[in-house]
Amino acid sequence: MLRHTSPAARKTEQILDAALAQADVEGWPGLAVLPVARRAGLAPGTVTARFGQRTGLAVALWRQRLASSVDAAVIALLEACPSRGAAPDAEQLLAALSVFARPNETMRAAAELLIVARHQPPVAAAVGESLGAVLTEALTPRRGHLSRAQAGRHGYLVLLALGLLIESRGHPGEFFDLSHEVDLLAGALAASPHLAGLPAETAAHLDEPAVFNTGEEAWDALLQAMLDEVATHGYDGATVERVAAACGYSQGLIFRRYPTKRDMFLDVTNRMYANATELNEAYVRGLTETHSPGIAEAAHMREHMLPGRQPLYTANLEQVRLSWRDGEMRAVMEAGIQDTISRLAEEDTTRTPEQLETWIHIQIALGYGVSLLAGLYEPAWQLPYHVVTIPLIDEAE
Repeated sequence: MLRHTSPAARKTEQILDAALAQADVEGWPGLAVLPVARRAGLAPGTVTARFGQRTGLAVALWRQRLASSVDAAVIALLEACPSRGAAPDAEQLLAALSVFARPNETMRAAAELLIVARHQPPVAAAVGESLGAVLTEALTPRRGHLSRAQAGRHGYLVLLALGLLIESRGHPGEFFDLSHEVDLLAGALAASPHLAGLPAETAAHLDEPAVFNTGEEAWDALLQAMLDEVATHGYDGATVERVAAACGYSQGLIFRRYPTKRDMFLDVTNRMYANATELNEAYVRGLTETHSPGIAEAAHMREHMLPGRQPLYTANLEQVRLSWRDGEMRAVMEAGIQDTISRLAEEDTTRTPEQLETWIHIQIALGYGVSLLAGLYEPAWQLPYHVVTIPLIDEAE
């Protein structure tokens, strides 16, 4: 029997279609009522009457168009990781990860809102009621149902997948051939688990203010205030007025130094990346010398997931989100990690140039995934990621 859709329902679908396209093409700013209405071919009042303003549109978009696809992709990924030490099917695992590494329009829009949720509580609530619930079920160890080791494997797969979504979103049209790395990962997932505790050394630098090294204390304070403002309100919601109030600068002085908010955030990004990379590498290097690379990797994940450290990563993810549509921001970020990429290329002699390029993208993706997972599932820092990193890194050498 044919089912006829009412005019009101058709308008709702038009709006959601337009919102999906806007989130994909123009991102969070493009989810405003006027551009969505224009793309839908409807009056702005029609959009407002159904969804309110931008946040309402985003919440409806997540619930009605994005949540089911994201949840299904995560569940399919975890189903590719059998329990009790059985080896995953590498082809099934590759197919599940490729949904994130080669995102379609729906997954690209989801990537936008997963980051926006960090500073938009209504969007965070919508994401939490779907993806958050899936992760709680999949990552919480339960006696007789989910071992701690399997929860650690699940957690590693989820953060890798989420990170690949963010990294791939920034490289549209590029294809990362994951087959070699997935073969290695499948072997690590089947290995006997290492459940000994991780070293207690903490990454104390993550609790300190960012190091900008401008040579002027007041200027450093201004850049820190901008970083804090973006971490709290997101880039689009950040205001120079609040930055000025937080650091004691007048708005006039700020605009003499930085003509636009974007110029100031570009400078924050440029200065922050170089120093943060150096400090993180020093922490990992110290653990590697004392323990092993696999243990150092897992400890590094734990330290970046600890509660209380997430505002810094919200700002970092905002930098990534802006770089998807801002070539200068993208250039700044890529320059900031270029030294690391060059060093990794020199150190790794086991991969072909093509495999090495994919591996480097995966390392970047893991960093993004750690930040996202910690925001979606707070106990994520407690999972034993070393059940994967030890066989994947140490035992493969």
